[in-house]
Amino acid sequence: MSFEMALWQITGQNLMEVPAANLDNEQRLEDWIVADPSILGMDIAIVGRQVQTPFRGRIDLLGLDRDANCVVLELKRGRTPREVVAQLLDYGSWVKDLGYNELDQIAQRWTQKSVATIFQNVFGDNIPETVNESHNLVVVASGLDD
Repeated sequence: MSFEMALWQITGQNLMEVPAANLDNEQRLEDWIVADPSILGMDIAIVGRQVQTPFRGRIDLLGLDRDANCVVLELKRGRTPREVVAQLLDYGSWVKDLGYNELDQIAQRWTQKSVATIFQNVFGDNIPETVNESHNLVVVASGLDD
């Protein structure tokens, strides 16, 4: 599912759409999302940042949704090149096999906290016994190429 999110500015009684612009630094976007993932309009807990994959890929952000399914976030500071789809599919082929132990190792390396603790802190509930039954691949960018 693809959706576009606009930013609006309220001035007095007027509502004006803020024009989209490219970020000067992808790292800044990553920092913002780590600090508050809700800015994406998604309910996720970030469990890994710059997660190294076995095939030399590096997932920008790895999260879990409320059902403990993986969410791969690929960030682009401008418009996305077509190759980002192949990149995400590579990540998805690796992420689909991650179980609790692998997710816990990723979380421990990044935050020194267990994946269960992160899940509990974000969602206020225990992590389900079954994790990663499905996954989502998400591109976060100021625009998508045709």
